[in-house]
Order: sequence, then structure tokens, then C-alpha cells
Amino acid sequence: MRGTVIRQTWDSLGHVDSTEVIPAAGVNAGMAERLRSEGLLGGGSLGMPDRAVRVGESWSDSTSRTVSDAAGKRTLRAWVTYRLDSVEHNGAHRVAVVSSQMTISADALGASASGKGRGAGSYRLDLDAGQLLAASTDVTMDISANTVKGSSRAHTAIDLLGPQ
Repeated sequence: MRGTVIRQTWDSLGHVDSTEVIPAAGVNAGMAERLRSEGLLGGGSLGMPDRAVRVGESWSDSTSRTVSDAAGKRTLRAWVTYRLDSVEHNGAHRVAVVSSQMTISADALGASASGKGRGAGSYRLDLDAGQLLAASTDVTMDISANTVKGSSRAHTAIDLLGPQ
């Protein structure tokens, strides 16, 4: 994936408006399309509150979407609690540090499969420039399909590489 360029625009509350993926040489076109359709955070956006919050305050958001992959169609639902941990200064810019705790459920459409998971995230936002500087998420899922059970873990890290 190194060298793949991903550009996203987000609305003022942190929901993704659009995603463009320019894959690096040798990157599978299917993977590039999956990144485009599911977004950088696995389909989740950083849900910002519609009100001002102080350091230490929390807010909640939820999302639901249908994804298709080799296992078929699944409905993913996530409930997220965010917390403004601190506001730091980087030169003249204010940088918000936000953490999240997430509960995930996945149900396959037309099949007897399901999944439950938990996640944690960390985000750094330049409040003055209006851009995400960095994000990381760790997600653990337990999955059941008929008589087969399994689990998965995923770590995603995003860093802004330069001025946009």
C-alpha cells in the first residue's frame, strides 16, 4: 500500500463527503476500490459533536452500513463514545486530542453469520487548519458463521504527510 494516495473531504461534523484513491504501482485495484468505498477508518468517520465541548467531555455517535466482500453482504453497526482528552498548541495552531471507545455488531444478510467487536481510537485534529493530523484505531472482532468461529484484530494508522 506504500505510495497509495487517499484524499478525503469531511463535513464540519467529521462525516466523510468523498474519498478518492490513487493506487501506487502494484496495488490491487480491488483493494483500492475497497479503500474508496469503505474509507480510511474502515467506513467509520470521526463523528464530531454539534455543540462545543470542553476538555474531559464526551459525546456519542452511531453508524450503520452494508458492505459486500468475499463472505457476502453484511450489515455493520457501530456505537462510538468520543472524549475530548486535551487541546494542545503546535505553534499558532490548536490541536485537539480525541479518544474513542466503540462497540461493533455485524450480521450477514441471508446467512447465519454474525460478529461482535470492540474498538479504541485516538485522533489528532488541527482545529485552526480544519484537518485531521493523525488517527489510529484498534479493533477486535469475534465472528461466527454456522459452526465456524474465529476472531480478527486490525490496527489502522493515518498520518497527514504534508500540507494540503
